[in-house]
Amino acid sequence: MIQEALTERPPVYTNGTANRRCKLSAHYRALMQRIQAANMSAPTNQAIETIGFTSCAPGAGVSTVAFNVAVAAARADIGPVLYVDADVTKPANRLLIAVSPNLGLADALADVVDPMDCVVGTSIENLSVVAGHGKAKHDDLSFDPFKSAELLNDYKRQFKMLIVDIPAPTELNGSIYLAGKLDGVVLVIESELSDSRNALRTKQQLVDANANLLGVVLNKRRKHVPNWLYNLL
Repeated sequence: MIQEALTERPPVYTNGTANRRCKLSAHYRALMQRIQAANMSAPTNQAIETIGFTSCAPGAGVSTVAFNVAVAAARADIGPVLYVDADVTKPANRLLIAVSPNLGLADALADVVDPMDCVVGTSIENLSVVAGHGKAKHDDLSFDPFKSAELLNDYKRQFKMLIVDIPAPTELNGSIYLAGKLDGVVLVIESELSDSRNALRTKQQLVDANANLLGVVLNKRRKHVPNWLYNLL
């Protein structure tokens, strides 16, 4: 299991460009290295190639963490990396992805396009993305976790690693089932605001779904001491 990783505000990448990359990218690189270490210690037939990121409640910063880990993976020269937004109800996050995909996972789930047609390249070498919402009409949107798992298996044949941005689980969206079908999952918790009972409940749901819980990321951690004093500690 990877150890807890701490990430602070703001995100490394916004609108496809670096934003205060130095300190924060080190956190994401460290998280990626821990995932790779877990991969190296896993049996040959259990290589970690699909990693999900989810939270116990919306707003924890899962998309920011997942996308920047995908960036770190792409820069680690492990091969082509695909970031998949599994929330079919929302368009691409333009704060993270500079491109505006016309197609998304929702279109592939509706069988109106080939899944590879939803893949869009980015300005970052070895990194491609699949948005959640595409051209599908709002009334037709539905998230089928069973079919989503099949689509991800198709993507695995084309990419070395998949980073899946999974919506916070509810009784209706099937996020827990999807997490259980991936090689590993990381739980993102919003520091100081997340309810510990919700976090424990989500963890137990993941365990019950046989998800391989790799670890926890404590996100949006705030420093309560000045930087000059923090650096001396």
